[in-house]
Amino acid sequence: TKKQTGGEMRFLFNLLLTAAAITFIFPHIEGVSFAGSLPAALGIAFVFTGSLWVVKQVARALALSLGLTALLPGLLVLIPLAVFGMWALPAAELMMFSSYSSAALSVDGWVTAFLAGLVLFLINSTTHNWSDTLRKPCCKK
Repeated sequence: TKKQTGGEMRFLFNLLLTAAAITFIFPHIEGVSFAGSLPAALGIAFVFTGSLWVVKQVARALALSLGLTALLPGLLVLIPLAVFGMWALPAAELMMFSSYSSAALSVDGWVTAFLAGLVLFLINSTTHNWSDTLRKPCCKK
């Protein structure tokens, strides 16, 4: 279906942009170094993108099950959860990757991880809008 295709396209864009960020942007952040290859960056990006998808599904299920989507106080729960899932969780994952595979990806500390997590947060935030725009036809006939 069209919604499924949009989700797959969003996942693919997020995967490719995250791999590009790991390969080209992260080395410019002081305290982050990436010495791996493009396949290694794609593997790390796959883990980040997959965990983001899981966090979004959990947040959506939580919001629906608690009835938070229609209530204004629900925003007090959903917005911090979104920020945590899209910014703090990638920073924690970067620290985890750094501790397990410091040869490919090295992060010096939490401040550096949060800066790199901000890059991932921006990618995750904009990917949704790009995939929706690309699914729409450009001109009406």
